[in-house]
Amino acid sequence: FYVRIKSRSYDKYLCYDMQRQSLSTLSASCLSSKPSYQEDLWSVEEASTGFHGVIIRLADNGKYLELNDGYVQISDHCEGHSCIWQLHVAHHHNYVMRSKFDNSWVVTNRNKPYVTKMKLTESSWKFESDQDGTVRIYSIFFKLHLGSNAKGEAFVSSSAQSNEEWLVSFFSDGNIRIISKTYGRYLCCSASAGLCT
Repeated sequence: FYVRIKSRSYDKYLCYDMQRQSLSTLSASCLSSKPSYQEDLWSVEEASTGFHGVIIRLADNGKYLELNDGYVQISDHCEGHSCIWQLHVAHHHNYVMRSKFDNSWVVTNRNKPYVTKMKLTESSWKFESDQDGTVRIYSIFFKLHLGSNAKGEAFVSSSAQSNEEWLVSFFSDGNIRIISKTYGRYLCCSASAGLCT
């Protein structure tokens, strides 16, 4: 699938001008009438083994979005970390979490989070992101934060401390990976342990 990259501050979309061979931005109203040499669609793919993140390429010609000496530019080749990007949740988004492993839904009650085969009202979570990429996962229904401890136990709490801080990696197939920022453990589920890290 293809995406457009939009500036949160200026409400403009990232484009590549193939005639000038340079990046620029266009407002939403200009997208429909843009000339054919301005490319605004991008593909996002998981980076190759050994790199944590994604690569972003022009949908039309496959060239790479790269950060080089502090400047964002287009490159014919993907070499090293300069073409690796990480995607973070912007501000607040509501999600339901479902395990790719066994299709269980992540829900909670007032006491603890758990997994279930049924999608319940309690399934909605808000992902709240800071500028540094830290994400807090908040039960909309119970107004509780999802957290974990050093033993790998998942819990819910009314306050958001370091145990309730997560890092979220997004992949091109729509899946995400959720990692405890404090303990470096992955959020997962199993038939025996339920929701854990």
